Amino acid sequence: MRRVATVIAAFGALTMSSGVALLATATSADAAANKVGICHATSSDSNPYVFISVDDDSVKLKGHLQHREDPNKKWKSDGTFEGKAHSAGDPKPDLIGSFTDDQGNFHEYDGDITAASCDGDTPRANADVDVTQPDCDNDNTPSLDPIAQNATYVVSGSSAPGGHWVVTFTADQGFTFDGADQTQLVIQGDFDAAEICDIVIPPTEVTPVAPEFTEPTCDTDPAVILPDPAPVTEIPVPEKKVAGPEIETKDVDGVHYVVTGDLVPGGTVDVDATAIDPNVLAEGAQTHWEHTFAEVGDCDVVDVPTATPSVATPTVVHAGLTGTTVTNDLRSEQGLALLVSGMIMMVVAGGLGLRPVRGASRS
Repeated sequence: MRRVATVIAAFGALTMSSGVALLATATSADAAANKVGICHATSSDSNPYVFISVDDDSVKLKGHLQHREDPNKKWKSDGTFEGKAHSAGDPKPDLIGSFTDDQGNFHEYDGDITAASCDGDTPRANADVDVTQPDCDNDNTPSLDPIAQNATYVVSGSSAPGGHWVVTFTADQGFTFDGADQTQLVIQGDFDAAEICDIVIPPTEVTPVAPEFTEPTCDTDPAVILPDPAPVTEIPVPEKKVAGPEIETKDVDGVHYVVTGDLVPGGTVDVDATAIDPNVLAEGAQTHWEHTFAEVGDCDVVDVPTATPSVATPTVVHAGLTGTTVTNDLRSEQGLALLVSGMIMMVVAGGLGLRPVRGASRS
């Protein structure tokens, strides 16, 4: 039972720790979803602002903060808004609500901003369009960000650089854009032409590879072997070489190799490597090599002896002489063969001679 209890206790502790982790994560996620109220300035004096809310860590908030510090809209007439007087031509900044971020830092701007803060004397439908022109920073991709309050919208036209765009807003039931009978508002414009952008290719780091050096022998010439291997140059036979600089170049994997020096037995060669634009050399990469080839000793030519065949002179053996050593003479064998052949012919002839003649009578 104690073992069972231990297992249950361990499982309970694991479950509790998982719950604590989930609660901490949920708190963090909720904190990151802070909304900031904004009165977005429009081009209309009758509907000067439209209410929106954005996340406190969003790109949109940064854009509206910029319009607060450097307004892109102006008042077209003299008047007041929320008790503050303005004149025609005065900047019309975005109004940003003060907020506390998820780190507990308070950001003070224009106080508590709500939908009511952005309305004039009479609640109305309101609309505007934020336009992002094409440029090199956004890969020449223009965009529209329609903003509607108490209204809906439809986007039409071209979305390409230089194209004409149209956003049609329709007021919700019970609202108008001018406080009278305007239930539809059309905002349109043209995107700028695409900018000409310089394409910047980031440099690639390259590391030169050390060359190989082949020592000369009586049968082979000295050589410098560059990467991917390829001999630098063809050299004539040693006795015809003339001392002097031999230069060869080669481009391999973003590296330019140059070989200089005396490519002869006993000579010294240098190999230098540089990066080919837009590549750059890796930090600490070796770019110079020097090598002195070994001397080659005397390469004597050895004459190959010519073998002369010997011819044996036959020895003549005279018939009837005794005590003479007979050498291996073919004539004795030929004579024996003729002797045997002659004897056979004589036997045959003798046999034929003993046969009686046909028709002769015996006595």
